[in-house]
Amino acid sequence: MMSTKKEDLNSKSLDHLVSTEALLCKICCIPWVERDPRVLSCQHIFCFSCLLEMYGGRVSPTITCPSCGMDHFAENGVAKLPKSIIQDSISTISVEKSSCKKHNKERILPPIVCLTCKALNLCHDCIDKDHTNSLCKIVSEGKLLDQSKAIRQKFKNELENYRNTVKVDVAKIQSSLREVECKCRIIVDKSIADCNISIDDYEEAMTRNFKSIQDILNDVFIDDDQLFGRLVSDSVRKVNFEQNPSFAIDTKVYEELIKYTDKNNGLNILKKILNIFRKSNYNN
Repeated sequence: MMSTKKEDLNSKSLDHLVSTEALLCKICCIPWVERDPRVLSCQHIFCFSCLLEMYGGRVSPTITCPSCGMDHFAENGVAKLPKSIIQDSISTISVEKSSCKKHNKERILPPIVCLTCKALNLCHDCIDKDHTNSLCKIVSEGKLLDQSKAIRQKFKNELENYRNTVKVDVAKIQSSLREVECKCRIIVDKSIADCNISIDDYEEAMTRNFKSIQDILNDVFIDDDQLFGRLVSDSVRKVNFEQNPSFAIDTKVYEELIKYTDKNNGLNILKKILNIFRKSNYNN
């Protein structure tokens, strides 16, 4: 069966079910939903590949609808036929009748359940064969849902509050992490800037030394001992980079177990709700 995606599948009635037969391509007899469907002006829909195989090689721009026989003028051929706009709004779902899976029979209506066995969708065979024990407590499913409606809503509200608390905590820790990142970048940028200054100073100093040696070479009265001494002195000087950082970062995110001491805190509220739930008519 097929159903629109916007349909509420959890509702009790499915008002927009379409049979698979209505979605069959009349040419290949296969559903056209996932076969690039194209629609003719008569609103009949077919697989693109089927239309292309039938009419793609024709010289005439006329296409005859395989369903109703209506002629359509397709000046630009099959490839330019409009695509079906309902294709994206259709999804495949499986529709199962509410039945007893154990005996493969229709369940009793209105639905009943066994509180003792936690069994749903009971049929007449279930009552006669499986739940004859005096301990089995058979109740209406609707009544059970009504009895637990209030407690479900309370827990739903508590869950929503907890979800909002988590969102706030995540936002705070992300903000703190960005501050740490900013501080680290400042330290790293300053360290790199200092290194660049040291490199520039070394380069300038060596440039001056090279000029001094060049002046000795250009002197008419060249002193080879002085020249050799300068070369030896400069050759043992070398700039190097120490790769070990001068600071360490030990930052991590961890979960903290909160110790509740206030009697009115959220945890005790949940416990109270649970106790009320256990003592309610749910088990009566």
